[in-house]
Amino acid sequence: MAVVSQNPDLIKIQETFAELLGFKLEKTEIGRAIKLKEKIMRGTGILMILDDIWKRIVFSGIGIPSHNELQRCNSKVLLTTRKLSVCHSMDCHANIHLNILSEEDSWSLFVKEARKSFDKSSNFYDVARKVASECAGLPIALIAVARALRDEGLDGWKEAARRLKASQPAIPEDEGDQEMCSNA
Repeated sequence: MAVVSQNPDLIKIQETFAELLGFKLEKTEIGRAIKLKEKIMRGTGILMILDDIWKRIVFSGIGIPSHNELQRCNSKVLLTTRKLSVCHSMDCHANIHLNILSEEDSWSLFVKEARKSFDKSSNFYDVARKVASECAGLPIALIAVARALRDEGLDGWKEAARRLKASQPAIPEDEGDQEMCSNA
């Protein structure tokens, strides 16, 4: 599994897959892609997960074999994205729509991962609810933020709430839910 995010770092993605497959990459861009593809093609039953894709990426530039090549070695690529348009642009063969968590489920997961109990009558509770709501029902965001804030005091939580609110620009294409697409 490699995280792609808004600004894909192909070298980092390649290095992640190479490490997980147990080998070192070449120094040249073409050499890295060729060696990664060769290693994948020599394996069997490999599942590659590209998480948090925001726009179309070219598999061959990373070193991921084509759909037909992946079928020959019984391997697959799974993509996760918030945008159905990404699944379409990458010619995915199957789409699985995942709903975001409800507010109640989001809060339960957040509290569990933060390992804190929040008194409803305290300022801490209100700030924690704001922080959790800024995660927009996305489990990975809820878990990461809750764990990062475990040992923080009220000021740290307030700063996190402020930063999360400021970092969430409205994206018209963002459907708010998650899509998983299989490309092989």
